[in-house]
Amino acid sequence: MGKMESIMKPGFAWVFIGALLIVFVVSAIKVFSPFNSVWAAIISFINVQTRIAGTIIFILIAGLVAWVITKK
Repeated sequence: MGKMESIMKPGFAWVFIGALLIVFVVSAIKVFSPFNSVWAAIISFINVQTRIAGTIIFILIAGLVAWVITKK
């Protein structure tokens, strides 16, 4: 029983919820075909504009990390 308490921290819960949200959104995009073109446009943008997409992803991750660090 001691192992379960060490795993179930608030940070783990948020990561788990985030992963479930990502899976849900990707599944919804795949199921509903009108949004399939939106998903294709995002993938195309990432493939064509790799520097811009990488910069945007880096800024989002850096912002998330800064928020988590300064939250405490």
